[in-house]
Amino acid sequence: MSDKKSPSTFSQILVGVSTMFFGSFIFAGVIEGYKNEAGKNEKVISDYFRPMRVAQTACSASHNRLFLSYGEMSGTYQLIYDELQHMMQNRKVRNSIDYQVIPMSIFKTFTELSSEIKNLEKEVKNCSSELFNKYEELSLVTGTFEEFYEFSKIRATAINAEYKRRTKESKEKMEDIDPNDIMKMLRDITTTDMKSEENQAMILNQIDLMFEPTRDFYLVMRNTEHEIFKKEQIFFQNLHNLFATAISDKHSDGFMDWLI
Repeated sequence: MSDKKSPSTFSQILVGVSTMFFGSFIFAGVIEGYKNEAGKNEKVISDYFRPMRVAQTACSASHNRLFLSYGEMSGTYQLIYDELQHMMQNRKVRNSIDYQVIPMSIFKTFTELSSEIKNLEKEVKNCSSELFNKYEELSLVTGTFEEFYEFSKIRATAINAEYKRRTKESKEKMEDIDPNDIMKMLRDITTTDMKSEENQAMILNQIDLMFEPTRDFYLVMRNTEHEIFKKEQIFFQNLHNLFATAISDKHSDGFMDWLI
């Protein structure tokens, strides 16, 4: 009797050991797969999400400086207008041997600010394009492209409306004025004999014609750029929440959820 049961008992032990062995092997494979998936999430954060945050912060800072510079340029035109009016109407200043110091100083400030604005415009254009590409890449690796596409359409509509408003209002302000003529006039002031009543009248006429509309033009630039800046911030916040939620959901899933 006992001899007949021995093979059966041995077989059961063998099957049990085999089951444990292969079960452990499969479970180890599942654990490794889960670890690999978690590693992919970490890579999404380090390779895509974090660089996007860094790029957005830098681009936002440049954009903020740009619309503030437009406002500063508007104020500069007002200062130029006031100072030149004062110089033309004040005989002591006008007849002073140092009278050219005023227009020269004004011209220097104007040219420096103009150069800064041009550099910022180029910088914001480039960084905005690069940042949009980073948003798009993140949407692809997080599986949120459809939501990203919808947010992008909303952004494009809002920003295009501001550009349309800018074009309309700018044309109204600068309809008969060429900005290059303003630079020429500022250069002429530094070389014109202001003791001549005729020259004074000519310069004052040019100042009245050019400066107020140009000042208002830069106010339009500031206001519309500020609105564009705010819409870019809304776009970023929407996408930041979208991407962060998608990444967080993958991290928060427990092992059993992942296994199922």
